[in-house]
Amino acid sequence: MIFCMMPSSAQNTLETTLIQTINTNKKNLNQLKKALEYEEKFLTELLNLEGDNSILIKKKTSDRDKVKKEILKLKASLFELSEQLKKEVAINNESKITNKDIIPLTLQSDDKYWFNQDIRNPISFTEFIIRNPRTNGTDKLTKPSNLSSYHYIKPGSIINILFKKDVYNKLKETDITIKAYLKRVDGTVVPIDVSGYFDVKLDTNQEEFEKNIAESYQDGLEYNYKVNPTIRGPIQSEVNSSIANPQPQDKLIITVINSSDGNVSFTTTFEFEDFGWETTPSGGFSWVNTINQNNANFRPAGSSGVSFHYKLNKGSKFITNFINPSFGPELIVMQGANEDTLIGLGLSVSTFMRTVKFGYGWYLVGENGKPYFSIGVNFIEGYKSISSILSRSQD
Repeated sequence: MIFCMMPSSAQNTLETTLIQTINTNKKNLNQLKKALEYEEKFLTELLNLEGDNSILIKKKTSDRDKVKKEILKLKASLFELSEQLKKEVAINNESKITNKDIIPLTLQSDDKYWFNQDIRNPISFTEFIIRNPRTNGTDKLTKPSNLSSYHYIKPGSIINILFKKDVYNKLKETDITIKAYLKRVDGTVVPIDVSGYFDVKLDTNQEEFEKNIAESYQDGLEYNYKVNPTIRGPIQSEVNSSIANPQPQDKLIITVINSSDGNVSFTTTFEFEDFGWETTPSGGFSWVNTINQNNANFRPAGSSGVSFHYKLNKGSKFITNFINPSFGPELIVMQGANEDTLIGLGLSVSTFMRTVKFGYGWYLVGENGKPYFSIGVNFIEGYKSISSILSRSQD
């Protein structure tokens, strides 16, 4: 929050100069914001034009970035001037500034994010990079937004914490401390090591426990944690919770604190969850029609199979969960027109909470080689999908 003082007849020359400078900088800030809006609008229109405009796009992108840097510098300057003004008024009045003597600068509609108002808050210069477990031979990094206080990660993920130098360099000094704790489903809390900031050492009675494991009076395996927090300048850090063996629904809580300026801080929670590709049984009821016949004669059939499905995390949109499909091989069995048994094998796709399925395949028995089309209800996957969404809504 940036503050400016109300002018009064008792103010000295320095105080008046500071107020005038602050007011001038405010006007310049508004002009820069309008310039940034123009540059972004022009760049958007330029990107939509046909033809090769790469040189002009590169120049306008550079112009836009320069304006952003100027805005950031001006905000930092306003903060420093306001702090100097508060000190000057306190000296002149021989008393501290009271709330009624200051005017807060409220959030402007053209500010993209609320935390842009105060770069002292580490939320404005902190980034999280998630290194996920290798999946299907692919390395995957994710970068969660600071706009959300809650994210979902897989067990085994490692969180890297980075700091934007171009932002925190605008402050006079920046001393950071970081704390991390794992809160398990049963309510127990475990401190987690943050390299360079939060040193956690684990001591156990494992040796004594193993010697007396056969004795009935043995209390059990005990864990003692020694925590040593460190305050230092911003450096790249890492949070590795693997030693604590986190399980689904456990929560990793990370707090970043700017210790050099009033302990301004922000907290982000990461919940561990198993999401990604999974294989599940499928089965239900279908109506089957043989293709290349003159009439549409759908017959009832039972179906069973195996489905491949990408399980989404709890933070996904409802519509995404609703449409999210599954697919896999399916076997159908039904009675033909002559009361003979027909068996077919094909591929089915389920959607709409995986309750409605569509299939295509060929008969193996009864109508050898003829193709068929089916539509029906996937009871097994549908029940699992609806139950999962209902349980999430209760969390």
